Amino acid sequence: MTNAKVITCSTAMAPSDKNPAHATCGDDLAAKTTTAEHKNTSITDAAASGHLASQVRLGTQLVQVPGRHDEGYQWTLVAAQRGAGEAQLLLAKLLALGHGCSRDKPMALRWLKRARLHNGNQISDDDVACAKHMIAIGEKVCARERLFKWSTNTLSISGRVQRFQSHDDDASSLCFGDVLAQMVARSKNGSSVARDFVQGYTTLKAGVHLLEAGDITRGIATVRQAHRFWNPLDVPRDVGVVVQQAARRLLDASPSDADALYVEGVYGVKATPAIYWLHCTTLHPTCAAFHHALGAVYASAGQYESALRSFTKAIAVATDATSNETLTWCYERAACLRKLLGTGLASVASAVAAYEGYVRAAPRDHRKVPEAWYALGLLYAAAGRTEDVRHAFGQGVAAEACRLHCLPPLNFSTKQRVAKYLLHATDVRRRPLSGGAVHGNASPPIALDVLRRMHRLPL
Repeated sequence: MTNAKVITCSTAMAPSDKNPAHATCGDDLAAKTTTAEHKNTSITDAAASGHLASQVRLGTQLVQVPGRHDEGYQWTLVAAQRGAGEAQLLLAKLLALGHGCSRDKPMALRWLKRARLHNGNQISDDDVACAKHMIAIGEKVCARERLFKWSTNTLSISGRVQRFQSHDDDASSLCFGDVLAQMVARSKNGSSVARDFVQGYTTLKAGVHLLEAGDITRGIATVRQAHRFWNPLDVPRDVGVVVQQAARRLLDASPSDADALYVEGVYGVKATPAIYWLHCTTLHPTCAAFHHALGAVYASAGQYESALRSFTKAIAVATDATSNETLTWCYERAACLRKLLGTGLASVASAVAAYEGYVRAAPRDHRKVPEAWYALGLLYAAAGRTEDVRHAFGQGVAAEACRLHCLPPLNFSTKQRVAKYLLHATDVRRRPLSGGAVHGNASPPIALDVLRRMHRLPL
């Protein structure tokens, strides 16, 4: 995902004459989908039988398929109504652009709010920021499509957004070519993050060329290397299909090939991804990427204790502890510790230590540095360390100022909570006590549960 014209949000929508987000889906949805041609019948059957995770995955998959957006929308709606946070967030994106339903910004905002309030621990900050971005530009996207009579039936949501931004002369965002040129320049000036972005897409292109030339083994290994440089990569759907099919052929010949297993896991759709990645870690226990992928699945399901174990293992067996990839895993491990606060499985001190270790090791323009500083601000606030809160807030703002255009938009909710705490702390310092004295050293600590109630959001 990238900011503006390189932004990719893994969603797509489906055309429909009415907006069934206001009501439940019809009983004939399962029959409609199972009778249509679809490669993964096991997921379809599981979704039709009521398996929630399969309904989420089937909806996510179908909204990317031309001509089947409406089915994907319906399955997403079913899963969202059953409380799946990932589906609720996807539904907000679908409604934002009217892709598979009539465009309904108020309803999109409601589903986004519902996802954050009831499933805040199960959705990533990047996905929330992506949904906000789509809701913000939805009206402009649809207006431009009407003006130029662009078809919406053959593109995913990310495709529609990219098409809009590539033709939007007034947009502050940049097209992919412009961003790539900027990152080349930034990499020459010493930015390791920009360098990895350029190498990621350059290596991906080389891998695809090898696959097209028939060199499947080297091609898959090269695609795997591209994901070491930059993950996730924005890959067109047709290219993704070619890569996934090549990985499948290589696995048929060599079922334990680590590169093919990774590529198949990234580009294929799995009904039970946790089982798949667990199988990969069993075959290759020293492959850090498999442990990280397993942890990401656990984290997306809200199983933060299991995710923490997997992230810790991934970092422990990583071949380069200072690579930008490993540093991202360090942030994700710290985020798991923060999610586990109040469960007895993690302490504020352990979460603070993890975040501080990440910001010390990461370059200022690393993708998660601003959010890490704002998270530290909240943790400092829980201990009443007001001066440290101010320092963390300032560092976060400074990191935002040098943020690269190739990175996704930030989720500012944590920043806003830290700012609100600082306003509270300032009011306390200025308020005279009963004896008339003004104490300006520090504000009293605010408990974590109080901070949650103040902002109606999880820490």
